[in-house]
Amino acid sequence: LFLKLLRHPSALNLALTSLFLGLAQLAKFTAILLYPLFIFLWLLNLLLEKKQSKTLSCINIHPPHLYISIYSLAIIFALSLVVIWAGYGFQDNLKWNFLYLYRSPICELPQITAYIKCKLVNIIAIIPIPPRTFYYGLARTLILTEQHENFLFFLGKTSQTGWWYYYPLLFLIKTPIPVLILFALALLNWKKIQTQNTFHKTFILIPVIWFFLCFLIFNRKEIGIRHIILIYPLIFILTSGFIATFFNPFRKKLFIYILFIWLAISSILSFPDYLTYFNEAVLRSRGGLKISVLGEDWGQSIISLANYQKKYNLYPLYYQPYGIFNPES
Repeated sequence: LFLKLLRHPSALNLALTSLFLGLAQLAKFTAILLYPLFIFLWLLNLLLEKKQSKTLSCINIHPPHLYISIYSLAIIFALSLVVIWAGYGFQDNLKWNFLYLYRSPICELPQITAYIKCKLVNIIAIIPIPPRTFYYGLARTLILTEQHENFLFFLGKTSQTGWWYYYPLLFLIKTPIPVLILFALALLNWKKIQTQNTFHKTFILIPVIWFFLCFLIFNRKEIGIRHIILIYPLIFILTSGFIATFFNPFRKKLFIYILFIWLAISSILSFPDYLTYFNEAVLRSRGGLKISVLGEDWGQSIISLANYQKKYNLYPLYYQPYGIFNPES
């Protein structure tokens, strides 16, 4: 919608962009990353328009330029905050103890990310924007993503603050190999991707890079591929544009069909345990679960584990579940 607004400025597109930006915040706290992304994309659009010698003023107050001016960003952000407030029933009298958050021991950690997050929590606490429940939840999420309360396991190591290579490696072993191949080919054949222009392709790729880097740098509570799952729809859009271009002649078609069949077989073989899916590079779940169990074990097979324990008389059995349930029950 934001891309559509930049390409086709109108009051309707501005209103829809504001609405869905606010709804995204209500759906997931990580959608807060859309605000700086919008600013960057808006600046990029401005530079591209200037480069093409188009008469575009970032402070023009007359339609249609108004809808892509600096004022439009302020309007979009302000209206999205109203949508958030509406989503909480215009709550205005509930107060939360932010003091508990920015006096957290996490704020004493030496990492620069901890410092940045605690400063943001201070700002959120000071600015009295309703609803406070949403902003308390956002502030709490910022604090909790700096350190896990328990030790995490990955590649034979344990840590409470994660590893810089966690998401890159997990992306490579949790993404189906056919998808990785198509994505790599799309990047290598960037100029050939079938789309309206380079502007559209760039606006799809930049969010992929942005979200990936944000989680790579700022999220130390690394508990699975689900945190970066929002990049996959954008990757699929890019690869579909490449496939549309690549689908000729016959040899290329055959290559694509082989990848599709590979993907289908891999999905069928994973049924019904998609949560523990790993690709063939690590021998699927048999090898993948020796590398990572952070986003794969949520206690979903606790009953099966109990039956297995009884069958083979495995006592005592030490098991640390991720969640609030008691495995003894």
